[in-house]
Amino acid sequence: MFGGPPKPGVPLKLTLDGKKVHDADQALLQIERRVGSGEVELGTCALCFEDMPKAKLMAACGRKGCSQQVDNDCLGEWVRHEVINQGVD
Repeated sequence: MFGGPPKPGVPLKLTLDGKKVHDADQALLQIERRVGSGEVELGTCALCFEDMPKAKLMAACGRKGCSQQVDNDCLGEWVRHEVINQGVD
């Protein structure tokens, strides 16, 4: 990991939020695969649920701390839909 690869024969110890990660060797292999494939660069739009580059996503409410990430095109479509259907029950 940081500082070099794990040493052969030494059990790998990983924690997440202070809890022990079981099967740490397998978890590390999965992390390496995802990073190597660029998969970690993808995020999911909270409106259409499509995976897309994180650079295309923005905070749904426009605030920095908003955890709901949406694609600008999806957000625009949703707003247009809401405006058209405003007042229709």
